[in-house]
Order: sequence, then C-alpha cells, then structure tokens
Amino acid sequence: MSIKEFNERNRQLQTKEGKRTPAVQTNFKTDDVAWAYKKDGIWYTLPRDVNEKVEKAYGRNKHGSTILELNGCICQASFSDMKMVCQKTHTVTEIARNEASN
Repeated sequence: MSIKEFNERNRQLQTKEGKRTPAVQTNFKTDDVAWAYKKDGIWYTLPRDVNEKVEKAYGRNKHGSTILELNGCICQASFSDMKMVCQKTHTVTEIARNEASN
C-alpha cells in the first residue's frame, strides 16, 4: 500500500472513528503503529519515543496536532492534513500513520 493510500485510509478511519466514544478513540497500542515522515523523497520511520508521543497525541485528537523534536528541529505535526512543519526552517513535509496488519 502506498503512503498516499495509507493517508487516504487514515482520513476515512478518522471520519468513522469520530463517531466513537473518547474512551475507545484513545485505546491503542503504540507498538502496532509506525509514524513516518518524508524527506528528499524517502520515507523514514520516527524514533520509538517520538512515535509513541505522536501516537498518543493522535489518539487524543485525530484532527489536532502535536509538537515534537526530530533531528534537532522542533516540528509541529498536523493530523488533519498529515503534514509536519519545522519551526526553524519552515520546511513542510508529509507524515503518515501506518498500522501493523493483524
């Protein structure tokens, strides 16, 4: 599945999950999810500690955002448009949420 397909599936899931109760929305295991970002046309998985932070923020609000540190840059990741912006350079990059298949 391509990153574009992952993002589209996530947007569809967000719409469906928006109808659930908050207790269900935040019930997840971060080991089952890998967040990635695109740099120079290559997708990189976020480090485990950053991945966990991003997944917890996503679980609280699937249309919100979170601040994270990545490669010495403070970034704001926006879940509604699946983009990440470096606050220092204002570089915008795509992000993706990939769930492990059961």
